[in-house]
Amino acid sequence: MEAVAHKYYAPALDALPVPRQRHFQKTLLALTARANAIENGEDEPMDREVLADLADDFADSMGLPSEELQILLDEVFDESIDPLSELLDAVRADAWPLGAQEALYACPYWATLRIVDNALWDDEAAETMRRRTKRFLDALARALPLDPTARKRIERDTRAIWGSDEDT
Repeated sequence: MEAVAHKYYAPALDALPVPRQRHFQKTLLALTARANAIENGEDEPMDREVLADLADDFADSMGLPSEELQILLDEVFDESIDPLSELLDAVRADAWPLGAQEALYACPYWATLRIVDNALWDDEAAETMRRRTKRFLDALARALPLDPTARKRIERDTRAIWGSDEDT
């Protein structure tokens, strides 16, 4: 996750005005936690376990002290009872600039790669996870609204980072 955060998250955060940065961080965490939760059901609210896993993934990547990250995660948890459709409506209404859109897509995409690449799934479960992640990513791309060419580039680049991470 650190390489994806370095490529997408850090530049997007730096480019945003300070008043929008915390909201961006919370949105990124919420979307990535929702992507992680796909294994439990398509529109399941996040639970504290999912957020704890996310904290482990993001601790170094976001460059936040662990106390501050925990506060953000608690806020995300408190706000996560809404259905995914409401979260995506909020993302759509925020009208993020392109760099932020790319980060808001790339980090959850990274989480879906872990889900789809899990060797423990049997064929039927693997196909179910592929359908769920595709549905989630399609909805997220529409909410951002992310250009299809940019989406393909982000997916290609993130898969390349994923592949290089597995080699180390």
